[in-house]
Amino acid sequence: MSDLELKTDLYFLDKDGNYHKCHKLLPDIRRIFGEIEILNGELVEITKPKEHFEKSLYIGKNVEQIVCDKINKKYPKAHVIQEYCKGYDIFVPETNMKIEVKQDKKSNYSGNFVVETEFNGKPSGISTTEADYWVFYDGSCFIWITPDRLAQVTTPLRQVTFTGRGDDKPKKAYLVKKESIMSFANKIDTDI
Repeated sequence: MSDLELKTDLYFLDKDGNYHKCHKLLPDIRRIFGEIEILNGELVEITKPKEHFEKSLYIGKNVEQIVCDKINKKYPKAHVIQEYCKGYDIFVPETNMKIEVKQDKKSNYSGNFVVETEFNGKPSGISTTEADYWVFYDGSCFIWITPDRLAQVTTPLRQVTFTGRGDDKPKKAYLVKKESIMSFANKIDTDI
């Protein structure tokens, strides 16, 4: 099957990490000027991909810590991996469990979770995971799923190719309906 080019609506990320759909002219502004953001629902600011990457990384690290804090209630030695680790984000020494955390509040508007398989022509995401569980966070719940179950959901789907906001290289990914992942989930935790 051939890859599809992804055409998406444009959303802005507010200071709390929530996504809001942008005005219909903003995709044209983005196309002409590059990356944009709206702050406090009012200002349009041209940003550099590195700045967006750093902001996304900060939000992602916070979510990883929230998941780790939940795990620490039962397994106090669990910890977030501080250095770069391609295969997982959290390690639980007591059980030798590895956990990958994905924060995707945009899924509340798009209806999909992004499950990456390749970045810049190299395997990544679900293709290289070492994790025993993936935890998707949409801002209201944590969805725990094993990579095997996630593969059951993604296998019948076609991959799409796109360059994500804050990235300068293309990625391949599955756009998986949120409901599909929830129906295959091992656990859904709404205790934030």
